[in-house]
Amino acid sequence: MQSLLLLSCSSKVVINKLSIIGCSGWATIWIVLYCHLRGLFLELVSLIFSAWRQPLKRFLRRLLLLAEVCIARWPMAELRFWPMGQQKIAGKPLLSVCLEGNNIVFDLNLLKTLVSLAFQRIGPVEVLLLSECSANDLKKLMARFKSLDIRIFNSEDLSEQFNGPDFLLAHTLGEFVISMPIGAVVSPQLTALLAKRVHTIANNTALELDEIILKPNGFIDDVWLSRKRWGPYELKSSICCAGRLLRKGQQSDASFHNPQQIVGLQGCWIQLTDRDWKLPEQINCLPLAVGNLDQQVTVVIPTIRSCDTEGNPLVLGLLRLLAEQVDVSIDVVVVDAGSEPSTFYANLISGAIKSINVVPFAADGAEFNFSAKVNAGIAAATTEIVVLLNDDLQPLSTRSIAALLSPLSDPKVGVVGAQLLFPDGSLQHAGVITGLARPPFHPRHGVKLKNERIKFWLHGLREVAAVTGAVMAFKRSKWAMLKGFDESFAVEFNDTDFCLRARDNECLIIYQGASLFRHLEKASRSQNGYVLSITNERRLFLERWHKKLKSDPVLDDPDIHPWLHINDAHKLLPNWYNSICIEIYCKRVKLKASKLFMELRK
Repeated sequence: MQSLLLLSCSSKVVINKLSIIGCSGWATIWIVLYCHLRGLFLELVSLIFSAWRQPLKRFLRRLLLLAEVCIARWPMAELRFWPMGQQKIAGKPLLSVCLEGNNIVFDLNLLKTLVSLAFQRIGPVEVLLLSECSANDLKKLMARFKSLDIRIFNSEDLSEQFNGPDFLLAHTLGEFVISMPIGAVVSPQLTALLAKRVHTIANNTALELDEIILKPNGFIDDVWLSRKRWGPYELKSSICCAGRLLRKGQQSDASFHNPQQIVGLQGCWIQLTDRDWKLPEQINCLPLAVGNLDQQVTVVIPTIRSCDTEGNPLVLGLLRLLAEQVDVSIDVVVVDAGSEPSTFYANLISGAIKSINVVPFAADGAEFNFSAKVNAGIAAATTEIVVLLNDDLQPLSTRSIAALLSPLSDPKVGVVGAQLLFPDGSLQHAGVITGLARPPFHPRHGVKLKNERIKFWLHGLREVAAVTGAVMAFKRSKWAMLKGFDESFAVEFNDTDFCLRARDNECLIIYQGASLFRHLEKASRSQNGYVLSITNERRLFLERWHKKLKSDPVLDDPDIHPWLHINDAHKLLPNWYNSICIEIYCKRVKLKASKLFMELRK
């Protein structure tokens, strides 16, 4: 009915315009019919294309992989290099590769790694491994990989001072060193990129590669993107541990696990065989850092007295959990327009909570403005350190608030955010990514915490572009300097806008993974005018920040990556072109290794 109404209205408009310019009645009817038929045809084409776009992309990928299989089956007298011949440089090796394992066996996984190293464009590449293989197998192996300088040690070579990885690292000769698991495949551009940057990277500097995990069918399943840079307090939070190179140079005491700095070698990747690849034992999660004990803090809670499924007010549950926090002394400011606040909040001053102050605010009507509500609560704060909390939160540790405050001891830090999980245990927030031609988004939003890799990433302490206002700690002096939340953003983007203004004033935004909360997203928000408001605020945010995020180096997002694209909201996968190139290359390496394995076993 609605579509017919729109059709009749548009027809009347066209008829009126045609009658003005002197068209006859029949001509007008035919023109109107043509316009509508053309519109229906275009809508049908658009519908078919949108429905078939993903199957078409999968078909093209499989077609390219099939072509690659045919190419790989061509006979070869010796291992050839793809996509171009190897260029050798004089002097010591540019790259040394330490293969992980105390007794590496001669198998397909080993050959796959060696084939990918033989495909490097600049050599020679040095390979070190510990193995008890037979001399016959080793001779065959070294004869086929003449472009690689393979050095094999056995258990008798080990000394009491070194374990396997440290022993191999001490015997490397290359400018750069990487420790790789057996079966991993590296990008063919690795040595070419290292050759370009060899004179600009200091000794004992780690470079991170992007980590690729493939599905059994050869398509990309997951990606861990390297960051542009890491701050000095973030060094142990680096997650791309399998893809970490070290600029060793002439430094004999260089270590994979204690570099002076970490830089991302973005766009250069390593493909791993298992998403649950074990993290190195030397890399541990950061300990929970706590500043001064019994810190004075004001916790501001805007609320509309939303209830859970059992009818219990969420804000009361939050206050009871705040009373259990340790190492902090909390003054609570509740921004609430509900009736009888003295009765509603009675008997809640206990434990860590020393006082509760209720700030009346206008009832949530058609002009609901969350930013104005927050600003009113912050104005009533009595301490220098302030924590902003939604009322639909549940601290999952008795030290969640204390952990949130610890980074504020650094005067450069402006805002600190926390790790937020949905009630089902999936991820809601671990920082915000900005800088794309789209609104900011939460990386890995909604993923399940099924493996150690993502848990390690979540527990870290790192600089981000922005954090959510659901949990946000800051100093009241910096809040006053930035003039609080911009009330033009009544519902959305007020927190991101505040963080970007803080970064524009050279303040750091820190994500603290040790501060952990469960969050019922949007339960504390009035829904009056929500859809219209978010549309207007998205437009305002992009008008204010899009060009500046692209051009201003102060606002450069440390998590921005060349592979990120506007259609990928949360998964952080490469675009279709890069994905196809990686999948085809890994498939070719696997097929070459399989064929070589069969030949060497004859």
